[in-house]
Amino acid sequence: MNQLAPSIVWFRQDLRVKDNPALREALETGMPIIPIYIWNPREKPREKIGKASRWWLHHSLTRLDKKISTYGSRLILRSGNPRVTLQKLVRATGAK
Repeated sequence: MNQLAPSIVWFRQDLRVKDNPALREALETGMPIIPIYIWNPREKPREKIGKASRWWLHHSLTRLDKKISTYGSRLILRSGNPRVTLQKLVRATGAK
């Protein structure tokens, strides 16, 4: 096992930095973090989400990225099947 492997933190519905257990645990390792948000069109078709919800999501993700940047990382935004997306990210980065 690679002890220098970064940790993936997958933000789904909890877009908080403060009091986020997954983020806190990843940061406590001292290793780099790879924060990601994956838009899953099958779970939430864009056309079924109203303008207000899209506005909220956009601004929430922007704020989340800004907060994450204070930890020396950036929020990765992807769209598609989460399993496939995460597998590709693990292969590309050696993350856990």
